[in-house]
Amino acid sequence: AGETVYTRAASTATPVTGTFTVPAGAQAGATRMRVSMKYNGIPTACESFQYGEVEDYIVTIGGTSGNTGFAADTTVTTATTTTLSEIKLFPNPASAALNIDLGGATAERLVIYNLLGQPVVKQAFTATVDVTNLQAGIYILEVTSGDTVVNKRFIKK
Repeated sequence: AGETVYTRAASTATPVTGTFTVPAGAQAGATRMRVSMKYNGIPTACESFQYGEVEDYIVTIGGTSGNTGFAADTTVTTATTTTLSEIKLFPNPASAALNIDLGGATAERLVIYNLLGQPVVKQAFTATVDVTNLQAGIYILEVTSGDTVVNKRFIKK
């Protein structure tokens, strides 16, 4: 209860856009935002429905106006000359080591977030990351190069 920040009537519009005000009690930093869309209706919390989609995103709350929310498996770019683009992760699912192929690009840092939006690994970029201490589940890897941020989901088994 009280967690919905945006809703609208069912429509056939595509794409769907809207704005919301970050709740006053929200903590600054990365957090999970769940987006739920239901065919021909408005989804309710914890509802099961036959047609629709539910996705989790990691968004950044607070700080300067330069903060950008981003979706998993997408690239957010702001004025940069970096060639960082699609990254490849392997093996996926990973049990001990997660290898990151940047396709020849360079990166400065990486952060791994759990689906609650909490950072569980923060470090300088390396092409291989030890994930043995992570619990089994789905994670989001964020790789940063200059002003470019690339995110990719992976599974820890």
